[in-house]
Amino acid sequence: MHKKIRVIFLIVVMLVTMVFGSNTVFAVGGVYISEYVANDNKDIDEGDTFTLNLTIKNDSSSKIENVMVTFGAGASFQPSSGGRDVPFAGEIAGDGGTDNESFELFYTGDADKNLPITITYLVGGEEKSVSTSIYIRNAEPDDKTGDTGGNTGGGSVDTKEYQPVLEITSVEIPEGKAGGIINIPLTISNMSKYEAREIRITPELPENVFIVDQMT
Repeated sequence: MHKKIRVIFLIVVMLVTMVFGSNTVFAVGGVYISEYVANDNKDIDEGDTFTLNLTIKNDSSSKIENVMVTFGAGASFQPSSGGRDVPFAGEIAGDGGTDNESFELFYTGDADKNLPITITYLVGGEEKSVSTSIYIRNAEPDDKTGDTGGNTGGGSVDTKEYQPVLEITSVEIPEGKAGGIINIPLTISNMSKYEAREIRITPELPENVFIVDQMT
C-alpha cells in the first residue's frame, strides 16, 4: 500500500512539472519571477530580436522599491539596445503583489537556452538581490553554416543573423571640477560570436554640463 501511494505521488509530481514547468518559476516566499513568455511562445531563430515578458512577484510582507533586473553576461540572449541593467518597477507591494514588464532581446544563436537574471531592489532603504534563471525553450539554435541561399550561387545572406552584441562592461567616472577636463575610460565587450568592426560611440550627455572634446 505504501509503495502504491509513493508511485501515485511521483506520477502527480511528474504531471505537475510537465503542465506548469515551461514558463512558470516556483519559489517559496521572497521575490521571484513568477511567470515569463518569450516571443509569444513562437520559435526564436538565431539573429532574431524578440519580446520577453516578465512577471515578478513579491511574497514578502514588505513592499520593495527601485526594482531592477540584470541579464546575465555571456548568455545567449542579450538586450537589443542599452546595457544589461534595466529598470523594472518603481514599487511592488508585499503579500503577493506583482508587476510585469516587457524587454526587447537579441538571440545570438548559442545552444544554451538558460538566461540568468538577477533581481535587485530596496527594502526600507536596504539593497537586496536574488539571482535566478529562466529557460527559453522555444529558441532554435542555427546549426547551418555557409548557407548562402542554395547550391546554384543564388540567394542572399541575411546580415541581421550575424549581428554582434556589444555592451559596456566597465565604466569608471572620475571626479572633476567645473571647467576642468576629465577622461572617462570605457570597456566594451562583444557578447556574441561574431566580429564587430568600425565601432562608433555616440555619448548621450546632459546639455550644458559636459562638452565632448574628443573620443579616442
